[in-house]
Amino acid sequence: MVQSVKEKIVGYIRAGYPGMWLQTAEEARAERLVREAAAAIGDIQGQDALKVYCWSLTEGFHGCPNGMNGEAPGKPGGALSALKSTEGKHIPEDSVVVLKDFHPFFQDEGITRTVRDLLASAKQRGQFIVFVSPVLSADPQRANLRPEIEKDLVVLELPLPDADEFGLILTDLLDGSPKLKAQGAKVFGVSRESVLDGLSGLTATEGENVLSLTIVRHGAFTPDALKTIHREKALALKKSGLLRYKETDKTVDDVGGLDVLKEWFKSRMVGFTKEAREAGMPYPKGVLLVGVQGCGKSLAAEAVAAMFQVPLIEGSIGDVMDGLVGGSERKMREMLATADAIGKCVLRLDEFEKMAAGMESSGRTDGGTVSRVLKDFLTWLNDRKSPVFVVATVNRLDALPAEIVRKGRFDDIFFVDLPNAGERQEIVRIHLKRNRQDPEQFAVDKLAEATAGFSGAEIEQAIIGARFRSFSAKRGLTTQDILNDVTGTKPLSVTMKEQIDAVRERLKHVAKAASSPDPKVTASLSAAQMGGRKIRG
Repeated sequence: MVQSVKEKIVGYIRAGYPGMWLQTAEEARAERLVREAAAAIGDIQGQDALKVYCWSLTEGFHGCPNGMNGEAPGKPGGALSALKSTEGKHIPEDSVVVLKDFHPFFQDEGITRTVRDLLASAKQRGQFIVFVSPVLSADPQRANLRPEIEKDLVVLELPLPDADEFGLILTDLLDGSPKLKAQGAKVFGVSRESVLDGLSGLTATEGENVLSLTIVRHGAFTPDALKTIHREKALALKKSGLLRYKETDKTVDDVGGLDVLKEWFKSRMVGFTKEAREAGMPYPKGVLLVGVQGCGKSLAAEAVAAMFQVPLIEGSIGDVMDGLVGGSERKMREMLATADAIGKCVLRLDEFEKMAAGMESSGRTDGGTVSRVLKDFLTWLNDRKSPVFVVATVNRLDALPAEIVRKGRFDDIFFVDLPNAGERQEIVRIHLKRNRQDPEQFAVDKLAEATAGFSGAEIEQAIIGARFRSFSAKRGLTTQDILNDVTGTKPLSVTMKEQIDAVRERLKHVAKAASSPDPKVTASLSAAQMGGRKIRG
């Protein structure tokens, strides 16, 4: 990605564009990229690299070969004067000038006018001006460039580093350590690719710091070192507040039932392999899971992350909403760009219907902000090329607009129903083991029969509640303890029967069943006892 940005800069300079706004917080990386572009132009033209001059408010000009180092500190107007002056110390023609963090100064009308004059004559002087800033405006009411200059500048966002760039950073660190260099390939107890994948989503500085910390702590790149990289990335992602890294120990074995969904996940695993890339296969996009609360939709996302051996990332529409004009759209773009940069990961979006709530009325209630944000997200869902696997969970499919559930947004839609008898037995065993109990000491079939109509979460809470009571009585947990707790519980299938039945009826023609029909269930059982099996036939 960085290479393509450098090529764009080369093209703009050679075409005589007057200037560019390079949006990034990575100043050192941006400056290096501009210098590489200036050198590339020199190679193309068969001459020395274009001269690059950099200015910041605290240091003034630096990196200058003509004695201008330290000139015009604290003077944005003085920096601009040096670009057009022909007397004393000034920036020569046929050069590239990098002005850092210049956005606050555009609130000064005199500065804005001076920049416009400079840009108007820059092509004749052979100068190219690059403004490097993390934002487009210092005005809290604006999220874009001032209208006076927005037509005079091309805006580029510097993407986060890719694996190739992190590979160069890693090589430099290894070469800088005689001890590690002496180990050669033995320094990698895990694949080099997994280390670089672990850094995706970080800035170059963050990635270098994480690698240095990993080397100090572990002395080599072991499986434990890879966990350190993931934990440090989680802390880095937390700073933005847009995405969160979810550390989980859940596996597919922790999900009771949902055999059809599990097999579907396995079929999508091949989409991330090297063989799939060589065959021109697209990356899997993701899945929309809809159904009854507490039946394992969110848990399935953790399981598939473990199955794919990729990090689990969480996001929310609430994290991107911003009170400033254009702020929400900018945050959504940042969130999606970060997800793309992370690369191989599972992005979980829980209660996705809440993200879409208000989309239809957005024009009347919030000036269209929610609608624009979600349209950006849907475009990304449809067009992205990155290996981000999206798992969106929904309790009510009817709350989603048609444009979200249409084919192409997700690979498939699955309905997660209340567990059948066989699945309930599996769920009971799983939660007994989690609570340090031996399932063989319990009447699992009896517990499965008694919990007909219960969700997986309700079965879990019945076992936990029974364990608390037996523990407080200072005795072991028994089947009867759990049955007592079950008897005193009214599950959602009872308290919300009409709503659940309505959801089942709507979904039978839209979504695939996440579980196979239970062969033990007879036709004489009621729909509630069957757990909705009638829609799975």
